[in-house]
Amino acid sequence: MAARSDILVIIKGYRMTSCLIRILVFGVVSFAVSGNIGAEELPKIVQDQLTQVQPALNKAQGEYRKKVQDENNKLITIIQKAMEKATKAGKLDDALALKSALEKAKSGELLKPYLEPSTTDLLGNDTTVSDGPAVITFSTGDPVEVLAPNKQIFNNRDYLISEVSNELQGLHFTQRPFKEPTPITIKVLTGGVLHIAVGDPPDGLDFPALGFEVTSLYVQGAAGRYAVVRKLVRAGESITLPPSAKANSFPIFKARQP
Repeated sequence: MAARSDILVIIKGYRMTSCLIRILVFGVVSFAVSGNIGAEELPKIVQDQLTQVQPALNKAQGEYRKKVQDENNKLITIIQKAMEKATKAGKLDDALALKSALEKAKSGELLKPYLEPSTTDLLGNDTTVSDGPAVITFSTGDPVEVLAPNKQIFNNRDYLISEVSNELQGLHFTQRPFKEPTPITIKVLTGGVLHIAVGDPPDGLDFPALGFEVTSLYVQGAAGRYAVVRKLVRAGESITLPPSAKANSFPIFKARQP
């Protein structure tokens, strides 16, 4: 197995709030690559325990998501019954108000204020994401390159990028292998924004479930077009991007040598 070479990435974003999901748009990013740069390697006993903890936390998150959906469905049922009762009683003003509330409940709008991220995590630590940098390490030793037309898009093929959304021009990306399905784990040391080019085929890549937002940005290469998603990430997060049979997902960021 090849030696691991973590890449330390510093991403600076600007904050924007949109109800449930808080998204950061691109800001200034810098990175340093020099051998094994990144967080200090944890002792094996700690890594082993964290590996055992993650499935339990994933289960808890899934149960929480289901509980939110169940409560929202209960709310919809109560409003719908009240609207039907008001309509039968001839209370048209009440029925119209309940109809409006029903539409908001179905869209999830009524529960969103109660799901706004807290500035304190479940361990009691302050996790407010400022406009400062986010620090991220990668589990792979993929090379980093400037994102622009005529740049090599994979690290094992000469295929070139043909087109890039204007907003992404001049940013940096990791050159992942072509037709060598390989996962990549992104560990967040300091909160910020993360953009990902979605792999091909996207089967099994449920980015919305991971909290990513779809954008209109894209990267066009000889092997196809990549859609780009983004997400606000917080300190302590560990995101594993599953492999894709043809082209793996890859991070995109603006960077400069320190």
